[in-house]
Amino acid sequence: MKTLLSKINFIAILLIVFSAMPAFATDYYVDAVSGNNANSGLSQILAKQTIQAAANLTLPGDTVYILNGTYEVTSVNGNVLNMTRSGAAGQYITFKPMAGHSPKIKASGGAWEAIIIDGSYVILDGLELEGNNANLTYSAAYQSWQNYENNIKDWSVISGFNTNGISIGKQIQIHHVIIRNCKVHDFPGGGIGGGKLDYITVENNVVYNNSWYTMYATSGISFLNPKNYDTTTGYKILIQNNIVYNNKTTVPWEQTNGLSDGNGIILDVNDGYTGRTLVENNVSYNNGGGGIHAFRANHIDIINNTAYNNGTVVGYPEIDAQQATDVKIYNNIMYGRGSGTRCNGNDPGAIYDYNVYFNGTSYKNGPNDITGDPKFVNKALDGTANFQLLNTSPAINNGSSVAGQFTTTDILGISRPVGFSSDMGAYEFPTVIPRAEMNVTQGTTTIFDNTGSFDFGSVASTVPQIVTFTIQNIGDLALDLTGTPKVVVAGTGFTLETDAPATVSASGTVTFQVKLTTTTVGVYSGTISIANSDANENPYNFAITGYGYDGTKALQTITFNELPVKVIGNPDFDPGATTTSGLPITYTSSNGAVATIVAGQIRITGAGTSTITASQAGDSANNPANNVSQILTVTPVLPPAGSNLIANPSFDTDTTGWTFANKNGGATTLATVTLPGYDSNVAKVTVTSIGTSSGIDNIQFSYNRVFIVKGKNYLVSFRGSTDVARNVNLVFIMSGSPYTTYPIKSTIPLTTTPTNFGLYTFTSNFTGYVDLRFHLGGSTSLNNPVYLDNVSVIEEVSLGVNKFEIANEEVYAYPNPAKDIVKVYFSGKSKENVTIGLYNLQGILLKERKYTGIIGKTPIEFPVDSVANGMYLLRTIDSNGSMKAIKVLINN
Repeated sequence: MKTLLSKINFIAILLIVFSAMPAFATDYYVDAVSGNNANSGLSQILAKQTIQAAANLTLPGDTVYILNGTYEVTSVNGNVLNMTRSGAAGQYITFKPMAGHSPKIKASGGAWEAIIIDGSYVILDGLELEGNNANLTYSAAYQSWQNYENNIKDWSVISGFNTNGISIGKQIQIHHVIIRNCKVHDFPGGGIGGGKLDYITVENNVVYNNSWYTMYATSGISFLNPKNYDTTTGYKILIQNNIVYNNKTTVPWEQTNGLSDGNGIILDVNDGYTGRTLVENNVSYNNGGGGIHAFRANHIDIINNTAYNNGTVVGYPEIDAQQATDVKIYNNIMYGRGSGTRCNGNDPGAIYDYNVYFNGTSYKNGPNDITGDPKFVNKALDGTANFQLLNTSPAINNGSSVAGQFTTTDILGISRPVGFSSDMGAYEFPTVIPRAEMNVTQGTTTIFDNTGSFDFGSVASTVPQIVTFTIQNIGDLALDLTGTPKVVVAGTGFTLETDAPATVSASGTVTFQVKLTTTTVGVYSGTISIANSDANENPYNFAITGYGYDGTKALQTITFNELPVKVIGNPDFDPGATTTSGLPITYTSSNGAVATIVAGQIRITGAGTSTITASQAGDSANNPANNVSQILTVTPVLPPAGSNLIANPSFDTDTTGWTFANKNGGATTLATVTLPGYDSNVAKVTVTSIGTSSGIDNIQFSYNRVFIVKGKNYLVSFRGSTDVARNVNLVFIMSGSPYTTYPIKSTIPLTTTPTNFGLYTFTSNFTGYVDLRFHLGGSTSLNNPVYLDNVSVIEEVSLGVNKFEIANEEVYAYPNPAKDIVKVYFSGKSKENVTIGLYNLQGILLKERKYTGIIGKTPIEFPVDSVANGMYLLRTIDSNGSMKAIKVLINN
């Protein structure tokens, strides 16, 4: 009996042990040349012929080995792999080449995708995917888009110009997918992309020559609308160690009829997503859109990437975060395309620091950002490019040393930092270059070279002020101070009290002291300059200031808060400054054309900016106060953000507001004409003389006096064509001296087909009036008319989500921006009656339609083709009275 019980217990233990063990993983083999789908796939001899046949057998933990050969799909709705099976945590299903093999996956003909992944816990590793670009032409792709716009929709043709490489989460929400070590190239649609996903890693891939012929505004690597698999807020989407180049769109986006995207990498609209996204160690260059572009996407870290010569088609910055929040952009290299191009954006929701900018404008700089040539090994625009750093690069050891602000390894796997601090960009220089690195601090505050300053504060005439500064050498080579004296102090009242020694050891510090002695009441200004052996910061310069006062009288200070933006016509107002003495304040205005001071109040006289200075002269008991100034911005009565700032955009009746500013003898004629492809009259500009040179700016067609505000983004677009294909430029120019020109977009390719161009984003760096000008000259312009219509300048606003809630159900409005129609549906629920209305931002109803019998997910199509470009409110009301409105941008 005892023996029997022992056997039973032993068997039970075995059952428990084996039931707890994972199932044995199975290896499957695929051979395009010698395989047969009737085979088991369990060995190379019994290999399957197609990847799909093996995929259909897989279970968690299995691996599909792919042998040499070409695996191609040509049929509409066909795929080389449509992966709908899932692995499990710790048991991914993996697809990879057999060791020593180099299979190729191809998609051509009418295929929409080469690979679809609609399963979780899946890995693609080491595969090459090739699209059909080599057999397609721009003219045929453009004609396919035009046919689509004219409602000629042959999907077997359309699909061939829009084939994507890898689509993740196409039909269902998925999670835990890894795409690594793959080469994805020459797809007319996107390279690697997806939506409805979470826990995605895209790493060590080369993605190039994609998106050329699509009408769906795709990119090299693109993720849209990720969905939370859980509530974790750490890194869940990783895009790292990829090389992405020459992805661009050449065919208009079917939603706006203008060129869009073609980015190297884009994180696109992640409203409601709580995870973080990490974009690190990528090299993105020569793409038509941005190098790395975040749009309405939040919780993103963009660290140690190299972006070069991007925005070649649509002019996006090298790296930016538009309409985004909680974005950190550290330790990157942004090398623009030249004058007038953008290295970054003026992104209020992004922090920039420890980046290097070159050959373009940086609109938002962090305290440790630098400008200079990063000195790459080879700046080519194709696969021969090498963006490793030369040993003289200013990017070496100038990156952050703060954990989380630099990557722990570079794109090649080299541990960071090599030396005393990390390098900027995707590549870490592999050997230590001993160098000195100088910083100056006062207390805990760093005083930056050239841009830094230190204020001694208020200093009494009876008691001089001595301040101690610290020189830090955070480098690994001794820092030599080479001047005589070592610290040179200039400025009335400032003197060197104690000089610094000649040498600062590696990782060492020394101090020096400066004294301010005041003899009169007023502001004292000076400089400190330290010649040294740090090549990047020699000499190390910063400004010093202080305020002197009579030590026998009381010190008074002025508090003067920031002034609100005012509008022409606002009444006089009190600037609101106060003094600690209680004595009355006196104000002055630097620009009487904007504001004057009347009886102690500010009176608005015009639009623009003026410096308002508050002062108090003191009395027998009180010193004069140190003046305090604030900038007053006054705007004309502007339409709401999203409205068109061009009062006569479409030339329907005349050309009011439009003039010429021709140069060097250039001459033109202007008329309004009707033309096929346009809804109404258009402007016809004919060049009758190109002038004494062939400059494109000899002919300037101008809309005068558009008021723009510093820090605002403006979206510029137009519809145009010409009798013979040619390029034009689009710029803003100040309406008054110094008449500075601000490029919007150069070499815009007009053809004989009326086409929408834009939206082009312009970030203003000043407040005032500008003229919008088309540069229409050049050697090919003579007697070659240009036709222009629907010219639009719109202040950008956040559109908000495309999904909104009504009575506990979701309502979707798309696309946004919209062209011709806005589609609305009600989370799959049927509706008796729905009313949709379109309102301008003043609340005036422009058009309204009633719909009955809305069935399931059938979207309502609300026409907006007759609406002028701009921002509007779309309002829905159902039969229960539930109502909601959302902003939509119309770009017809």
